[in-house]
Amino acid sequence: MWQYEPGLNDMGTPDALMLLPYWTNGCIGSEEGLYYESSATTPYHFLNVAELSDQPSDPVVGLNYPSSPDVTEGIQHLQMLGVKYFMAETSDIEAKADTDSSLRLVGTVGPFPVSVTTGSTTSVQRRTWKIYEIADSAQVTPLVNQPVVVTGVTQSGLLGDKPNPQAWLKASEAWYLDAADWNVYEAQSGPKSWARVAPNATNLPEKALPVVHVSNIRSGTESISFNVDQIGVPVLVKASYFPNWQVSGAKDIYRVTPNLMVVVPTADHVTLSYGYTPVDWIGFILSLLGLGAVVLLWRLRPVAYPAPRHFSGAGGVGNRRLHLTTKVRGRMASLDPAVLALVFKAYDIRGTVPDQMNADLARAVGSAFARFAGSGRILVARDMRPSGVELTQAFAQGVTRAGVDVVDLGLASTDELYFASGSLDAPGAMFTASHNPAQYNGIKLCLAGARPVGADTGLREIMNAVVRIGTDGDPWVPSTGTVTQADVLADYAAKVRSFVSADVLRPLKVIADVANGMGGLVVPAVFEGLPFQLEVLFGELDGSFPNHPADPIQPENLVDLQRRVLETGADVGLAFDGDADRCFLVDDLGVPVSGSATTALVAAAMLEKHPGATILYNLICSKAVPEVIRERGGVPVRTRVGHSFIKAIMADTDAIFGGEHSGHYYFRENYRADSGSIAALVVLEVLSRSGRRLSELRTEFDRYSASGEINIEVSDPVAVIDTVARHFDGARQDRLDGLTVDLGDWWFNLRPSNTEPLLRLNLEAANPEMCSARTAEVLSLIRGH
Repeated sequence: MWQYEPGLNDMGTPDALMLLPYWTNGCIGSEEGLYYESSATTPYHFLNVAELSDQPSDPVVGLNYPSSPDVTEGIQHLQMLGVKYFMAETSDIEAKADTDSSLRLVGTVGPFPVSVTTGSTTSVQRRTWKIYEIADSAQVTPLVNQPVVVTGVTQSGLLGDKPNPQAWLKASEAWYLDAADWNVYEAQSGPKSWARVAPNATNLPEKALPVVHVSNIRSGTESISFNVDQIGVPVLVKASYFPNWQVSGAKDIYRVTPNLMVVVPTADHVTLSYGYTPVDWIGFILSLLGLGAVVLLWRLRPVAYPAPRHFSGAGGVGNRRLHLTTKVRGRMASLDPAVLALVFKAYDIRGTVPDQMNADLARAVGSAFARFAGSGRILVARDMRPSGVELTQAFAQGVTRAGVDVVDLGLASTDELYFASGSLDAPGAMFTASHNPAQYNGIKLCLAGARPVGADTGLREIMNAVVRIGTDGDPWVPSTGTVTQADVLADYAAKVRSFVSADVLRPLKVIADVANGMGGLVVPAVFEGLPFQLEVLFGELDGSFPNHPADPIQPENLVDLQRRVLETGADVGLAFDGDADRCFLVDDLGVPVSGSATTALVAAAMLEKHPGATILYNLICSKAVPEVIRERGGVPVRTRVGHSFIKAIMADTDAIFGGEHSGHYYFRENYRADSGSIAALVVLEVLSRSGRRLSELRTEFDRYSASGEINIEVSDPVAVIDTVARHFDGARQDRLDGLTVDLGDWWFNLRPSNTEPLLRLNLEAANPEMCSARTAEVLSLIRGH
């Protein structure tokens, strides 16, 4: 067990601490195993943590948590649960632990720098882990008195009486919190010779048991065994009760408070084994039947879907022709590996048409991805760029040549493709170059469930396979796949709307600048049926971007939107990028809202609906973001930049939301994929509920001054970063993604580009004057290297 405090992640995450048994070869156990092993033990885990922590998370609602730490009782509960080690981190808890006779200090780790927030002030403290061994924590122990059976904690079922979880929790929590009852364990059931008592009874009847000696205790991954010198005398096993436990050498297993086990030995050697219940066997059989059904469905003919939306060229949705009237000229000679290395980026495939991106490459990627994904069908969609029609056709040819079916979604936004991948549980390929100029195109790939494919999660393997195809040709397969069409726009729009309560929305005036990108198709569909007054700027689908580039992070591309917001007196402006997965805000005064402020605003809204949830933010977001998350009762987790990292950490932490300063917003209930449209609706719901203007509301989240991202060309990015790190040697630093240096009232991050000899600087300070001065200082250091 370890003390929980808000700065825990600075000293090792809980899951890292769970590995203590592994790193110490089983010498140190972890009570967290009880928490994950059996949900019925979870309440007592967190009650115990609350006794041993200054600022516990108290995540299980409805429990009687202590109002302040009680280390003495906390240690007694650890002994009750069979926990062998306790780790303390704050000075007050360590001081109390040092004087407890049941604890023996066995090690100290650290110190670690920990960010501590008190009110609006954040400071850095240096803390250590103190590790204590707990006396009297054997896993199997004799009982002083015979257990008693609590009545009224079961309910009738088809197969007889079964536990009533709420009744048992209520009775067992009352027992757990009253030390006067601990001499007599309460049982959910037991032999007729055990006394019966009502729930929450006081003065439990004590019937002393003969003294029994327990020896030779052995604990494996799925078993517990021990010897006794007397049979027929109950003994306590300090492991979470679960119906799967089976016993030999004893009559039965009885569940006792808080969620432990008592057995009555019938032999001098007792073994408990974790096995399978009838429910488990039914689950196995149903799983096998399900796998058989999947194989059967895979062998059937593909389902015919409605015709897709197709694009006939610049200017709009046309006559559903699949091909362009002219070919994209140019050929990549033998899929040159040198060119491929430029086109395959960290998170996608992207280049200029036709010298880098053309039909040959798309066809080879389709074949390679089909084999990598291992699915019977692959989804494909594209944005409004004219080259997308031929490229998606060539990609489909590569996929079907590999014997895999293609479902063509036609024109779609990237987040619509992610939705389809999640809802249809199929891999997908989105042809888009996002915010890049018209001469570019690219491919964003994902596995079934919208799981990302990046350089470290498959993109390198796909590139190597493309090189082999360029050298040796496509591997032969006995049969080819088919191409069908589907239109998921209506389902996608309904999914986006499900994130807000339509009945609280007000008729706000909304201006959406979609920059001739895919927002022109998806934004009206999302807003359909909602009470907003929507006006779309540059809604014609035109991949030549005749009005301005589809890159809303650049201030010059927001000028038209700002002007229109002021002209119409609109409540908010929304700026989407080319593939409509990113969204930036402009307030009612025409002032842009940063991606960090939007992340903080949406995080606060999500925490209103999901109290105590985990929220992710990338490391170039403003410090205001984790401050807001903590103030609203959430758990902030800092990540690297990039969707593949964020989605992976979101899966690991079960985070409800994640935001990036670049305008990507990720939602757990959207298959952990990003969606600018969902973020936009969440903000509009906040404005509707609060009745406040965005220019007023944003002041809660705009707390510091930022430099914006500055790109600096350097000959040796790694050497420059090392030089900067040495210069700020006395400051708090980390290398999570590039170099982050935190000097209290200002901080900066310096990251190398994935593809160019560039460093990207993001700096934030307490006020504009300090921000300008510190930015000049760091830039001088970089350029003077």
